[in-house]
Amino acid sequence: MDAEDSATNIATRMIITTGQSLMVGDFDAFSACFEFPLRVETTLGTNTVVHEDQLRETFDSVRAHYRRLGVQNMERECLSAEFEGPDTISTVHETRLIVSGGIEQRPFTVLSTLVRRDHRWVITDTKYSISDSLTYVRALTQ
Repeated sequence: MDAEDSATNIATRMIITTGQSLMVGDFDAFSACFEFPLRVETTLGTNTVVHEDQLRETFDSVRAHYRRLGVQNMERECLSAEFEGPDTISTVHETRLIVSGGIEQRPFTVLSTLVRRDHRWVITDTKYSISDSLTYVRALTQ
């Protein structure tokens, strides 16, 4: 396996793409990273996203949340990524939302499942561990 194809590198590319897409408002680049049905789990429950319009609502809701907070940057780090088979990766990453005064809320972790479909990787399942922002959790599960 080529070093570019390591589970960590694949997961890191995915979190960079989704994070940058959220920050600049590029829904097309963001949505290309997911496959439907997409399962999004938070402390409020599970939301199954079955079509692009639903994903767009979540994308817009999360971006609105970032605007309200004054988020200027997002730092993400892949903490763990492992192949569960040749076409499945389980990954955990941490996200920090940065505002002008520093970090807006405690860093939170996200567990995701990536699946290879037609020679590209997509996210099929995410579990968010956000304990200090009910508003953010609601934005993810509306």
